[in-house]
Amino acid sequence: MTSKTLPKALKCLPILLVVVLAVAACDIPFVGGRGPAPTATLAAVVTPPEAPPPGTPSPPKPTNTPVVVATPEGPAPTATPTNTPTPIATLGLPSTALPAVSQVEALTNGSFEEGFEDGVGVGWHAFNNGDAKFGWADETWPALVWDGNHAQHMEIWDAGVFDRYVGIYQTVATVPGVSYELTLHGVIRSNEGSAQASSYGYRIQWGVDYNGGSDWQAVDEWTDVGWDEQPLDAGSYTFGSYTTTFKATSASTTLFIRGWKKWPTRGSYVKFTVDDVSLRASSGAPAGKMPDTGLGIGVIFLAGFLGLLLILVREAREIIAWRRERK
Repeated sequence: MTSKTLPKALKCLPILLVVVLAVAACDIPFVGGRGPAPTATLAAVVTPPEAPPPGTPSPPKPTNTPVVVATPEGPAPTATPTNTPTPIATLGLPSTALPAVSQVEALTNGSFEEGFEDGVGVGWHAFNNGDAKFGWADETWPALVWDGNHAQHMEIWDAGVFDRYVGIYQTVATVPGVSYELTLHGVIRSNEGSAQASSYGYRIQWGVDYNGGSDWQAVDEWTDVGWDEQPLDAGSYTFGSYTTTFKATSASTTLFIRGWKKWPTRGSYVKFTVDDVSLRASSGAPAGKMPDTGLGIGVIFLAGFLGLLLILVREAREIIAWRRERK
């Protein structure tokens, strides 16, 4: 080896070192997925109390007095929701990962244990579409409370036209692109006492305004929770339970829950109860980064380190050989 070999090798060493360290320091986003989004699940939970022994007084009937409203509200219209797809990070580009999302409850007073104002749970707002009598109240009858000591009571009566609605809504802060899990429980009660007798005349539905608006009539899609009605004065009730997920598209989202009376039967009376309503960020892929593909930054760093070590060993051998030639 000539005397020019060593300087040439030493000139290459810093360049190789910079390249290896740059690769090790890069935070490269990865593309991957964990499969399709979770689908809605529906389950009925039976929680009737055990039959009391002979001679035991029957449970007290509901004593709530609904706040009656007979005129429609006039909420300001809001823009029609638009679902904007979230871009997926591409290999080699700066990461557009979602911000970290806490798994805490997004709703205020979803348990209805934090008080009521004018018959409506604190943090919630009431709505209806008129041409009937409507009521909201603090439900405290244990047979109609899913958890704790309170639930939200809503009712419709004296309706002489089709499709009367009574409901509540709440606007919460959300993170665009993040999936949220909605859970609620409840009971529907009517004079008829069964879905067959009323021709499925009473339902509970939920809907979302993805822009955080307060106009329930601007909601594009309403989803039935699948619960059928039961008699007004039964001693115990089968609670309906419902869970589903949806993806937020803006910084605020409004959840609407409504009871629906389909038929114009003035003599019919329907009472809706909802309790333990929850809205939380879904427990899928951790927020703040794209799903892992199995190749981490630690692997890249280790490969770079081993490559640098091999280069140093080779250069050391060439230096030793060059010195031997000069002797």
